[in-house]
Amino acid sequence: MSYQITWSPEILRRFTDEWSKLGKVRQSEVMDALEGIDRQLLSSPMLSGESRDTDSHRVLILSPVAVIYRVDLRLQVVRIVQAQIMGKREH
Repeated sequence: MSYQITWSPEILRRFTDEWSKLGKVRQSEVMDALEGIDRQLLSSPMLSGESRDTDSHRVLILSPVAVIYRVDLRLQVVRIVQAQIMGKREH
């Protein structure tokens, strides 16, 4: 079963702005983490991360990125509702 991943436009804009301020090495680390997050969420979002308020409201951390997401099992959609780059900003 494959899920679709969607980002709130505002969350994506803020994340992209933060990413654009990083050095090349850190940008690469963030992109690697995002690829890993995508792989996990595309195939098994309910088994990835940890649940929060409800089982379908979850957090996943793959350093240096943390995302909070919601899963709609019926529509097979994962919605990223918050994303953050953690730790040092530059190398």
